[in-house]
Amino acid sequence: MFWAGWLGDKTNLWLAKRRGGTHLPEDSLVSLILPTIVSMIGIVIYALATNNPQKYSSWGVIMGKSL
Repeated sequence: MFWAGWLGDKTNLWLAKRRGGTHLPEDSLVSLILPTIVSMIGIVIYALATNNPQKYSSWGVIMGKSL
């Protein structure tokens, strides 16, 4: 919430100010890079932990779902 909300707004304003005050809708995509990467990591952790439950701890399933 902090990254995509408050910090994302500050990033959008900074990019618009750097461009001379012109805001482009594509600037909002910049703040979605980190949440996308974290979500993909969570999906991989969940998939590995559920595919081989005897090899990985049950915390892999829990943490994979929570990310």
